[in-house]
Amino acid sequence: MKYYISFILLILACILIVYFGNKKEIEKIDLNPKIYINTKSEINDNYIYANIDVYVNNSRKTFSNVLIKLRGNTTRRYSKKPYTLKFEEDISLLGLNKSKKFNLISNGYDETLMRNKLAYDFANNTHLPHSVSSRYVDLYLNNEYFGNYLLTDKVDVSDSDYFLEYEIYRDQPTETYFVTNKYNWRFNVHEGNDLDRLADFFDKLEMALESKNYAIISKYADLDSLIDGYIIQEYFKDVDCNFSSLYFYIKDNKIYAGPSWDFDLSMGLRYPMHLYEEYNNINHLGNNSGNSYESLYCNKNIYGELLKVDKIKRRVIRRYQELQPLIRNIYTTENLKYSVIDQYSYFYKTYYDKNNIIWKQEWVIDESYEDRLNYLKKWLKLRNEWLLSEYHIDYY
Repeated sequence: MKYYISFILLILACILIVYFGNKKEIEKIDLNPKIYINTKSEINDNYIYANIDVYVNNSRKTFSNVLIKLRGNTTRRYSKKPYTLKFEEDISLLGLNKSKKFNLISNGYDETLMRNKLAYDFANNTHLPHSVSSRYVDLYLNNEYFGNYLLTDKVDVSDSDYFLEYEIYRDQPTETYFVTNKYNWRFNVHEGNDLDRLADFFDKLEMALESKNYAIISKYADLDSLIDGYIIQEYFKDVDCNFSSLYFYIKDNKIYAGPSWDFDLSMGLRYPMHLYEEYNNINHLGNNSGNSYESLYCNKNIYGELLKVDKIKRRVIRRYQELQPLIRNIYTTENLKYSVIDQYSYFYKTYYDKNNIIWKQEWVIDESYEDRLNYLKKWLKLRNEWLLSEYHIDYY
């Protein structure tokens, strides 16, 4: 399993604390670099040029003629905007995966600023080979502090034949869309030009899925990545998993789960969850519990068809049991001195608080930072317990 720099720094910091018992021992580790972006005009949907200074460990690295624009769909509606950076060549910015493009994720809807980070770090310890790397940074736009952001590399699979995003409703004139023949799955085709070849592949995949034959399905589907991809979506209960931001790629005539992405609306985030009855386990008769940590939610589209195959469903259950130490480490201290959430809180609370002074979410009323963290930890615990019960897994 691969561990990216942010996770390594957290573990190193924990070790130092255990041995030295003093936060001063980690002062030389810059857990929250600063990025200064200076532009001559307002940032919009079209790339404009910017100069960027990156400060880490008291050193500065300067990049000239970097392109920047707004990114995102739902998240750009919030006042704290997300951005895309485009460099002239592939670089490893702040130790992240090498890329020409990087995202500055605003986490505008997430009062803890943790949900995306938790999901990305978890994905990097699974069978998803192209998970994004991420790191917290403080952003300054034209020398004005603009909040705490999550810097990530580009969501992409560079060596794929096709890179696809499941997309049921968005229709942008500059994008290419494709609909499968049997199940009417609609994809935004981000990479790959031969749509006839793509149609031929999905015809074969859909026939395989209709057969419910495990061996035939395995010929066209990488089940290791797809099972982990589904578990990540289902456990964190990503709002968008049935609509958008759900990625797949096709390579050598086989489909894989793509990078897990976009979890700021997930993990029981209470606003705007009242708009999603299914998410809150409420049907049209109103006779469900109303608890968002209950019910299966992401068992639709490709994942829904895969789960109809008994052998694949058994593999999902077995894999969910195998992942229990990683899942439980997020919210408990059974295997670690500090849960992952507690680690993030310890090292980044100052930056979270600084961010929330200027970007206080309108829907968070009379809640302390600790209240928000406790809600998140409790939700993740209850979600895991519900899924263990649903899968009839005894885990102690």
